[in-house]
Amino acid sequence: MARRNDRRKREDISAERIEILFTLAEKEAVSGDLGQANYYVKSARDICTRTKTPIPGFLKRKFCGGCGHFLKPGVNCRTRLDSRHKRVEVTCGDCGRVSHYPYVREKKEEG
Repeated sequence: MARRNDRRKREDISAERIEILFTLAEKEAVSGDLGQANYYVKSARDICTRTKTPIPGFLKRKFCGGCGHFLKPGVNCRTRLDSRHKRVEVTCGDCGRVSHYPYVREKKEEG
C-alpha cells in the first residue's frame, strides 16, 4: 500500500515540475531565447522518461516530436489550417516535420 502512495506522489510531483518547465520555456521563447526554451523542454522530457509519467496532451503540441525543440508560431514553426481534412498542420522550422491535429467546428445551438 505504501508503494502505491509513493508512486502517486512521484507522478504528481513530476507532472507539476513538467508544467513548471513548460511555462519557463514559454517565457524564454517570448523573450527570444529559444536555446534556453529547448533546454527546458529537454529537461521536462527527461523527467517524463525517468518517472514514466506521460506529458499532458495540451503540452505535447508545444514541442516538435522529431527534434524536441519548443515550437513558437511565426518564429520556428509554421501553422496552417487544412479545411479540407479539418485539421491544423504545424511544420517545424528546424527539422521540417509536419504534425497534424484535428479540429471540429462548433455546432450551432438550436433555439
